[in-house]
Amino acid sequence: MLLASSGGYCQNPSCNNPDLFLLLSEGNISNIYEGAHIVAEKKNGPRGKSSLSTLERDEFENIILLCANCHTTIDKNPKIFTRISL
Repeated sequence: MLLASSGGYCQNPSCNNPDLFLLLSEGNISNIYEGAHIVAEKKNGPRGKSSLSTLERDEFENIILLCANCHTTIDKNPKIFTRISL
């Protein structure tokens, strides 16, 4: 469901990289997306302060697909990329 809802695009609104699924010349598909938590999986992670339980943190509503660059940038800058901005 998460893959279908992304449409193959990075879910960072300022990126929207359309190449999360690359068709290689041999006819193989390479998935280059990364699943990212909006509220961190762990309480001490980026945007981890939340009343969400451990189970809720892994639910569909708390996961987005990002390209590798956006995933790294967003997680290293949680003061800029808050839960509200994602």
